[in-house]
Amino acid sequence: MAHIHITLVGEQLAPVYNGILSANPDMVLFVHSSKTFEHVGRIKENLRLTSKSIEFDPSDLNDISNKVAKIIATYGDSDKISVNISSGTKAWTYFFIQELSPLSNVSFFYVDQNNKIWDLKNKTNSELTFDMDRQLNLYSDKALTEYTPFKQFTQQDFEQIKKIREVRNFNRLEFNELTSKMYELQQNKELSGQQHEKVVQSESKMSELVWNRATDSYRMLLFKQGNSQKKLEVEFCSPNITKLLLNTGWFEYEVASILAKWKYAKEIRLGCRFSTKETKDDKNEVDIIINTGTKLLFVECKTYIKNITDIDKFRSVVRNYGGLNSKAIFITDETIDLKAKEKLDDNRLMSFSLKDNHLNLPLEKALFLLLESELNQINPR
Repeated sequence: MAHIHITLVGEQLAPVYNGILSANPDMVLFVHSSKTFEHVGRIKENLRLTSKSIEFDPSDLNDISNKVAKIIATYGDSDKISVNISSGTKAWTYFFIQELSPLSNVSFFYVDQNNKIWDLKNKTNSELTFDMDRQLNLYSDKALTEYTPFKQFTQQDFEQIKKIREVRNFNRLEFNELTSKMYELQQNKELSGQQHEKVVQSESKMSELVWNRATDSYRMLLFKQGNSQKKLEVEFCSPNITKLLLNTGWFEYEVASILAKWKYAKEIRLGCRFSTKETKDDKNEVDIIINTGTKLLFVECKTYIKNITDIDKFRSVVRNYGGLNSKAIFITDETIDLKAKEKLDDNRLMSFSLKDNHLNLPLEKALFLLLESELNQINPR
């Protein structure tokens, strides 16, 4: 005799996988359609349990009824049978409950989007252990290959943020131009080699950004035209200065520093890059991913929304890597215009601007209230 766990497999993998971990059975029986068979394979990759699979038609009532009867005939005498109805079709759920509920050795449960498991017989619930990496691995064949833990940044890094903002405000156009050019050199591996220094210049040929190989520091010289020409020269140096200075990493870290004070932020990762496990190609990046203890929060950081298509891309990334129960927010430095706001709302993405009034609330409090109002809401399917 054994504990048999029957799990209905639909589009959402996390409730299925977490239900198996909670049940800890001797054998798992996956009930799937032809469309969701591939999900069974992905779940099994992360399990070391005996399992079998049976394909059901999504809506053919005779097929469903006959196969449920076959399952009862095969496993009905087991010591214990648990059935996870979190996923799959409504027709499957109906027939399993109708046919198996009279059996005294059968229990039914489901796992909700807030990572709680509900025992339908006892009408009780408990919170499951949430694993950030397990959640990310379930939904895609692309792995989280690169990221920087928030705790890796230092006080010296934090002190550079204010300096970067001040320099950027002095001449935003040329600051962005210089840091973009240096970032491109870095991406093309042109900062390696034997050069002691690498220099990029602005289009005006006046402003420049210099990388010092020996000290891994940057020196920026900026000019600003006006009634009288002004000049600003500053050096940037900290353990993670390249990540902060180039490609708006400073803004991502500034946002992460705010979110680190949120009571639900259990773990924060920055610069999260996904690539295929075999080739490490086709990289997609998420600026910040936060483990809230019950689900993932994806954060896209933009100083301003230049291309409205970035919103669609972010929504796609969240669905591909986070599943249905994850939350997502677009955080900007500048005010979000009406067109972008409508696009964000259409994609069911939260949005927040550091420059908005926030109804006269302190910035941190306004952001945390927004996140907490959404955190436990059930996402539409």
